[in-house]
This record gives sequence, structure tokens and C-alpha cells, in this order.
Amino acid sequence: MRALGGRLAAHAPAPPGRWAFVVVRNRAPNAFAIGDRRVYVTDGAIEACATEAELAAMVAHEMGHQLANHFCAADSGTQRQRMGTLAQHIDADKELEADRIAVQILTAADYDPRAALSAAMRVADGPGGSGLSQARIQALRQLLETAPASGSGDSDAFRDLKRAKPAR
Repeated sequence: MRALGGRLAAHAPAPPGRWAFVVVRNRAPNAFAIGDRRVYVTDGAIEACATEAELAAMVAHEMGHQLANHFCAADSGTQRQRMGTLAQHIDADKELEADRIAVQILTAADYDPRAALSAAMRVADGPGGSGLSQARIQALRQLLETAPASGSGDSDAFRDLKRAKPAR
């Protein structure tokens, strides 16, 4: 996870700074950020992602939220989603902004940016998924129309991460 996060951080459109990438033991496929350049990824997300680029897309999306300064009080037009005892405010414009930043980071880091859509759909449709609005799917498709189809394959570190099964 450190290698993947470090690769993305090196290509983030922001002043250099220390990022932390942490794997959380939880079966639900999810990634989240809490600010202060910290990104958390569940082992369920690692399991759900078919490729390193999909996992990178989830991480880059959360980095996008932080780089866009989305950690402030929610507007009145946001939708709420509950995750345990945490209320998360979902704003379609902020999701799209995070997606735009993620695509930039993925492209610069030599990941296939199209993985942003496949990862979002895979996690949303899987067990414990949050569902993905049709508007966000369409916005991602439009965003990716001009994105280059490129990117490196899975690294040995990613293959090792996928093989490692957490104790339950």
C-alpha cells in the first residue's frame, strides 16, 4: 500500500507533503479520507479491486477530496450516507471534482485512468457497496472520453497484497 500511495503522492497536483496510506480491517469495500493527507482503504476494497489501477483509482479519488479541500461543513443540498456512527455528506459536485483530480493523478502516475470508472462500479455493485448514482457514472464516462488509455500493469507488490489474506 505504501508503494502505491507513494507513487500517487509523487504525482499529486499539490505542494509536496507527507501522505499516510493505511489499510483498515473491514470487509466492506471502501476507501475514505479524514483530512491531513491521510487515506484509509479497507481490506475489502483491496479484495474487490481486480487491478492495481482500480485500487489506485480509489486512493486517488480520496486524495482528490483532500486536495480540493472538501473537509468542511456540508452544504444544505448534500445527500447524507451513514457509515456506522459516522455521517458522511455526499455532494455530487464534490464527487466529480475528486474524480477529475483522481484522473489527473492516475494519468501522471502511469495508471490507466479508466480504472476510476471500473473501480467505482465494482465497489458500488459489490456486497456492502454504496451504490453509484447514474449521474456520477455518466459524469465519469464523459470525463474519461478524452483520457489516454494507457498505464502499467500490476506490480509485484500489488500481487503480494492481493495474495495476503487477513486473519478473520
